[in-house]
Amino acid sequence: MSQLQVELPQETTRLDEAALAYVARGWRVFPLHDVTAGRCSCGQACGADAGKHPRTKHGWQDGSLDQVRVLNWWIRWPTANIGIVTGEASGLVVLDVDLDKGGYSAFLRLLDELGRPTLLSLVQGTGGGGFHVVYRHPGHRVGNSAKGLRDRFGPGLDVRGDGGYIVAAPSLHRSGRRYAWQSDPAAPLAPWPVQLDQLLVAVEHEQQAGGRVEDMEAWRRVRAAGDLDGYWRMVFRRRLDELRRVTSNRNDALFEAAARMGQLVAIGADEQAIYGYLLEAGRILSTLGDHPMPERELHKTIRSGLERGRRSPDRWFGGRS
Repeated sequence: MSQLQVELPQETTRLDEAALAYVARGWRVFPLHDVTAGRCSCGQACGADAGKHPRTKHGWQDGSLDQVRVLNWWIRWPTANIGIVTGEASGLVVLDVDLDKGGYSAFLRLLDELGRPTLLSLVQGTGGGGFHVVYRHPGHRVGNSAKGLRDRFGPGLDVRGDGGYIVAAPSLHRSGRRYAWQSDPAAPLAPWPVQLDQLLVAVEHEQQAGGRVEDMEAWRRVRAAGDLDGYWRMVFRRRLDELRRVTSNRNDALFEAAARMGQLVAIGADEQAIYGYLLEAGRILSTLGDHPMPERELHKTIRSGLERGRRSPDRWFGGRS
């Protein structure tokens, strides 16, 4: 069923009916914990994450289009908030603007940088007082981290793409307000803006090089020389640095690293060597938490990540655009 034929849920829509409506639009959903009197149903002091983290074991990876499975989730947890998987899986990329963190000013600076294009697509007001701008996925990988955007334009900006999710209406925020769609629910999604896509890719490239002039020059040299082996090793070192800083969601972090490396495998990088490096990194990462990840889970996560990455080949090496 096309998105134009399915109305978006309103604040008064039942949660189970809302989840099924998203499925009908082709958006993968999964249940999140809910909040009562500002407290998360998980029983922990989750703070700003209350009502936002998954109830299912594998989180966003459990996102489903199976109506029976989705309905059974909300029969089991009738007050569960709704998570929508972003990225290629649902055909969505979301720009998240957090007003409490200064996101509106950062958003205006972003618009100035891009020449004030018309960026607005489908818009959802978040329970925390910010908003989500929902776009059509471009067909190549769009990562989740917007650190580069925040560094350049200020705090309060985030991007939810492949390997991410958003909380969706009519979920209840810990503030007591519900998420709600603000724009015409019949309007089609605007495509992920080319200018913003190019900016994010450029920022990611700078981050992969560590932002240092000598590193940027090294990146240019390996690309110009067609040194794929040197290129993927530089990318992996950057990802390894990120994995060393992970303190939670270790499985998701390993999946994201594997997905990035899968993009390089897709253009000819040494898959056997990459797999071995990822496995070793995963084993080290596993020792950092209270509950080590089983070896079987490490292999499954790496294989899944590599497979996801293969579907979106790297666009940077050799000057690809």
